[in-house]
Amino acid sequence: MNIREEVIEAFAAQLALVTKATAVFEGRTPDIGLIRLAALHCRILAHAHAILALVQNGCIPAIPTQLRSQLDGYIDFQLLYENADYWDRLQLDYLRSRRDAHQALLVPRRAAHLPAHDMDTEVVRERIRKMDGEIDRLAGRGVKKLMAVERYRRAGKLHLYESLYLPLCDHVHNNLRVLIEHHVERKGSQIHLLISGAESISGAATWLSTAALMPTETVHLLFERQGNPDHELLDGLMASHEVLHEAAMEAE
Repeated sequence: MNIREEVIEAFAAQLALVTKATAVFEGRTPDIGLIRLAALHCRILAHAHAILALVQNGCIPAIPTQLRSQLDGYIDFQLLYENADYWDRLQLDYLRSRRDAHQALLVPRRAAHLPAHDMDTEVVRERIRKMDGEIDRLAGRGVKKLMAVERYRRAGKLHLYESLYLPLCDHVHNNLRVLIEHHVERKGSQIHLLISGAESISGAATWLSTAALMPTETVHLLFERQGNPDHELLDGLMASHEVLHEAAMEAE
């Protein structure tokens, strides 16, 4: 799978512009809500730069993993932008992920495949107890895990879930347990595995256009939320992405 050089150049140019806009935004003094949004935006932008590095080093088959993670961050940004309380759900996911990582340290056959550490068993157990306490506290406030399809539905991006996220997951996931954990929807007594029937994955040039569009949109939203947008800068970003998008469409 190859990508035309002009598409790669347009992708790199777009990321350079978004990075410049991000630096302009970070030079101002945002409130805590904007800081949290900016952190998610930087995560989205970092995934885009990782995709650029993969392309430049000929590792195109590895792009879906980065793009799927970038999509996760993009949806989280959209939900947090609309509702500041969504931060609690992000904290819940973070705590569960850390707890799972610590629990793996207590299983010898799993720990053998993890990086070396100097924590003794009791330290690990104590950390797990503290994280369980935080998880219980959030659960007591009504914070709960959302299935991927529900997150996309709430963000008004169900079309992205169906047209891009599901095919990427079909490409990335390597075991049934993960598929069931993330892509099962329950309707009454019936259970539907949403990953089945996913459309074939889109072309690599389209991946780059999508990977650039997400941080382009999120930095635009950051300036809008701040209330003092640099219209010339933001209009230039959208015009630049249009060049990339047209090049990607011609390459497909």
